[in-house]
This record gives sequence, C-alpha cells and structure tokens, in this order.
Amino acid sequence: MFRYQKVYGIYKEKILNGSIKGGSLLPSENTLANEFDVDRSTIRRALQMLVDDGLVEKSAGKGTIVIGRNLASEPGKAAAGTNKNIGFLLPSGNAITEQFYSLLFYELEQILQRHSYSLIYSTLDSGADLSDTIRSLNLVGCAFVSNVEQKFVQEAIALDFPCIMLNSYSPLIPSVLTDNEEGGYLAGRYLCEKGHRRFFLITGVRTYTTNQERLDGFRRAMHEFGISEDSYRIGISESWERDGGEKCVAEYLRSEKRTATAMFAFNDRLAYGAIKAIRNAGLSVPEDISVVGFDNLNASLGTIELTSIEAHVSTIAEGATQSLLWQISGGRRLPMRIDSPVELIEGSTVKAL
Repeated sequence: MFRYQKVYGIYKEKILNGSIKGGSLLPSENTLANEFDVDRSTIRRALQMLVDDGLVEKSAGKGTIVIGRNLASEPGKAAAGTNKNIGFLLPSGNAITEQFYSLLFYELEQILQRHSYSLIYSTLDSGADLSDTIRSLNLVGCAFVSNVEQKFVQEAIALDFPCIMLNSYSPLIPSVLTDNEEGGYLAGRYLCEKGHRRFFLITGVRTYTTNQERLDGFRRAMHEFGISEDSYRIGISESWERDGGEKCVAEYLRSEKRTATAMFAFNDRLAYGAIKAIRNAGLSVPEDISVVGFDNLNASLGTIELTSIEAHVSTIAEGATQSLLWQISGGRRLPMRIDSPVELIEGSTVKAL
C-alpha cells in the first residue's frame, strides 16, 4: 500500500466513524506531512481522494473542510431507487486502518465505484444482529472479512442475502483469499534454497484460517527438503501487529542459545517487529538472521526492503466484486473458494549461507 492510501484510509475512517465531525477543518497540509513523514504531494493526493468521495471540500483561504459522511454511507439515507451499498464487515477488534484491511478496502471500493456501488465499513460485535446492520446501512450485499463469526454467515444465508468471505474461508459461501498454503510453501522453499536449515516461525492469531494454511505450506517445503520438525520452532504472537512480532522474537532470542538462521513471519507487520527485536538483541538482518514476511506491504511499513510474499490484493478485490455482483443480479450463491495467486518478492533481508 502506498503512503497516500494510508493517509486516505486513516482520515476516511475518522470521518465515517464520527471522530471528526462535519464542519471541522482537517489539519493543514504541512501538519499532515509532518505527522506521516511524507511530502506535501502525498498529502494532496490523499486529500483529493477524500474530496472525490464527497467527504471533504477544499475552501480557498480556509483549508480542507469535513462535509461529514457521504450520504450514500449514512444509515437510511441512500437515494430513493439507488440503494447500492455494499458492506465491508470486519470482526470486532479489527480496524480499517490496519494496512492490509485498508488496502483491501481501497481496492474493492475502487472497483465497486466503477459499477456505481458504495462500499461501507463496519464491524460486527459478537452480539450484533446482521439483519439490523443490513437495515441501518441500507445494504444490498456484504463482504465478511477475515475471522468473522460463522453465525453471521448462517444468518446471511437464512436471509438469502448476497455475501462473500474475504481473507478467510467458509464452506457455505463464496470465499476469496490469498493462496496462503502456496505462500507458506514459497517462503519455506526459498529459505531452504538459500541454505538455511534452522528456522523460527512467527505466527499470528491461531484461530485465523490464514495462520494454519501458511503453516501447512511451510511444512510442505520442509518435507520436500527432508528437514525434520526439530529444525524449526513456532512462536505464537498475541496479535498480527508489530509489537506482537517484536515480543515473540525477543522472548525467543532470550531463551535460545542456538538460534535460527532464518525467520518466517506470517505477515509483514510481524516481520518488522521481528527485525526490531533482532536489532535490539545486538544482531543484524540479514547478516545474522534472515527474515521473510507475507503480504508485501513494504511501501507503508518500513524502510528496509523486506523479502515477502506478494498477496495480490487487487486480484482478491476483482474476484470478490464478480461474485457479489453476480449474486445481486440474481445469480446463485455458489460456495466455491477462489485463491489469489502469490509470488515471492526478493528484498534485502535474506542471506545465502
């Protein structure tokens, strides 16, 4: 994700959730440039995207004024006869500002806009009623994202409501996600080809489909190279965020005398946390320990060029749009799985032994 997309996603979320009220002025371009450590052209591009969404307007002599939520996103305010709102529904505890979700939302939104649909972000608490969410947001379809509870999927089916699953898998509805197993395999194979034989894996929240599938793929590579499970250890992070990766790796480095020569983090945020912990321990990347991530979000996460698995989020968004629009137009809801292809992008964080 590019930095202008990150700025855009953060301020769009603040406007849509009411943190910034209509009529308020956004910080100046110089202030925003300093806040995000980018140049003013990046800020101008992000602000123009907010203008295009109808969320802000630029006023000469005043600055950028928040209009408020786009009417298409206000519960109950879709124009008569043009109810074309799609829900982007995350489980409670997840935020649209997380880099992967922000990029997925952006890519999906851009495609849906070409078909005259609006994409609306919301979260689903455990006790939520999906039918209430559908009514309040005036939805004609929805994308369940990541680890959404299956009860919401079952409720959508009972309502015969057009829906898909993104970044996870449900056997009940169309699911569009990264080929996680292949990505894990590519990471493991690449490290083996570079001569590594001792590994540490930094996994995310264990209940996520992505977590288990990436682990399965890595194990397939180990089996292919004849490497036993004794040659790698699995660390479980408390979250998918940098601090989780940093804590996980710091604990590993303190407890192990014969450390791994390579680490595979199950997303890029965990990978950058791992790199910080490695450096804090007086070691360097890749001279002492090599690191591979997953998602390829280098543009927004760090300065070092991380070797990572490209998830092709735009492809996920294309597949999701086709499935949703097919259902909305009256097509059958086919419970098929669509895996977006992956590839390994070489950076500067892996050393050949």
